Amino acid sequence: MKLIPIDCTNGNILKQFPEFAEIWKSPYSEQFIEATNNYIQDPDNSEILLIQNDNFDIVGITGWWPITNRVAGLRWHGIVHHVRGDGISSRAMLMLVNRLKRSKFQPYNYTSLVEICGSQTTADYFIKLGFVENTDQEFKNMVIESCGGDVGESIILVLHFMDEHK
Repeated sequence: MKLIPIDCTNGNILKQFPEFAEIWKSPYSEQFIEATNNYIQDPDNSEILLIQNDNFDIVGITGWWPITNRVAGLRWHGIVHHVRGDGISSRAMLMLVNRLKRSKFQPYNYTSLVEICGSQTTADYFIKLGFVENTDQEFKNMVIESCGGDVGESIILVLHFMDEHK
């Protein structure tokens, strides 16, 4: 399995990967499409990565954006339905964390990854992957502001993967 930087020359993620529309329920599916197409048309200092399985099939998507020089936000991490339950998500998350640890995007020295969850079901899923809830209001405000500021009621989770004091 590997992570591949997105290369969607037609500017529309669903034209190339229509199965991605079914990863999230509405309204999240529409938000994913809009955010991803915006990124494709105007890439920033972050990444959207396709998840390719051992059979060379694209089975999901993940990515990140910088919140601070130590904290990255998880960007639309999802697996297509027909391969869910095979451990692909947790393997892709580990690969993403390893990629962030050696990020070529300087001056970043990432020590944690943040997920913004719109429901307890989503939060429970990411908690199984090792994320923990962060209830600090100042941190929550910083995270929400970094992604545009309008995410509604949300649960902020953090995955710490490096000792910040090293």
